[in-house]
Amino acid sequence: MLESEAIVNFRWIWRQYPVITIFLVGVNALFFFGPDLFGIPAALYEVLDGGGVTLTGVQDGEFYRVLTAAFLHFDINHLMGNMLILAVLGYRLENILGHIPYLVLYLVSAVGANLVSVFVYFTTNDYAVISAGASGAVFGVCGGMFAVALLGRDAEGISLQQMVLLIALTLVSGYLSVEVNNVAHISGLVFGILVGLVFYLLKRRPKKNPYNPWQ
Repeated sequence: MLESEAIVNFRWIWRQYPVITIFLVGVNALFFFGPDLFGIPAALYEVLDGGGVTLTGVQDGEFYRVLTAAFLHFDINHLMGNMLILAVLGYRLENILGHIPYLVLYLVSAVGANLVSVFVYFTTNDYAVISAGASGAVFGVCGGMFAVALLGRDAEGISLQQMVLLIALTLVSGYLSVEVNNVAHISGLVFGILVGLVFYLLKRRPKKNPYNPWQ
């Protein structure tokens, strides 16, 4: 009886709450605060050096960096800025697309943005840079919301004009800042738009089966 109740509760939570957004914010926070919370003797630069995107690391076969870098941040302001946008837009996009498509969009945007960054570092022969942060994935979420607002009217109260303004202001802020990976921002945005368009169009298709496995 207790087991069946637990299953019902899990299904209810899965249906009612933006569990993926909560999970992603939690993982990003854990990567940043974890070493201190658990007494792991690792300085921030050591964590970034071990998991951030570097041309040398990727050329040495450490391809995991294009994923791990998306969960690492340089300082608390960097973390909070990304998580604030993710919290505001992420749960809305998750409600619209469904949990699994939203997670796919987030990860594709994160990895895609870092892969494009690696390509740029390779073409410019830049071995000194270390790139990290959820910005590529967050811009992917922005791109997904833009796609939804462009195609439909159920963007959780956010209009197309608001999304264009938010994206424009964020991109301009990045270009005015020092040591910001604008390549990752633009790449994540493009991946988010493309994946968002695909999933939103699939979601809007008439379904013979009322059960939606994506939710």
